[in-house]
Amino acid sequence: MYGGEIIYRFPACGAEDETIEHYLLACPSYAHERWALTRQARKLRKQLSLETLLGDHNMVASLANYIDATRRFSEKGEHAYHPNKQSMRQRAQVEP
Repeated sequence: MYGGEIIYRFPACGAEDETIEHYLLACPSYAHERWALTRQARKLRKQLSLETLLGDHNMVASLANYIDATRRFSEKGEHAYHPNKQSMRQRAQVEP
């Protein structure tokens, strides 16, 4: 699958597969950022779950803040591995 395909791996903790559940609820690398989600869910007297995050309109702002804080979907983030391209980190290690 190296023929120009992009191979996605979870960039923050190195998990084999990235799932929505892992990113939003379990990734240890984002525990600090997840704290605000947990706090908002508790204010609503709900347990933090995919159903709460994706189904309760009162969680939208907190979820958006979490996504922003993790920088998971930022343009400069290294969230996909392309075997034919060097990452910004790899280029920086080569350059003086």
